[in-house]
Amino acid sequence: MRQKATKSRRGGWRQTNPEPAKIGPLLRECGFLGDDADPLEVTAHFDRQNRPRRIHATYPNGWKATLNLRVDGSFALSQSVRFVSKKVEA
Repeated sequence: MRQKATKSRRGGWRQTNPEPAKIGPLLRECGFLGDDADPLEVTAHFDRQNRPRRIHATYPNGWKATLNLRVDGSFALSQSVRFVSKKVEA
């Protein structure tokens, strides 16, 4: 029986970990609502033409931000905060 040829997957976006001190001001300029601290962890993704396309940042106070950069120059910023509820016993 003849085996079906599989398509090889093309390489995806390249992932790097830039310095958080350089990314914090960029996210604030784009509209990040958290405090003025720099993020703890940052992950940036670049396409094949070495253009930045997505930035994920995690802040020490629980905030997370994702900046999606489009080829036409527009962007979308999403942000979230993690709430932890404590169980109160009567």
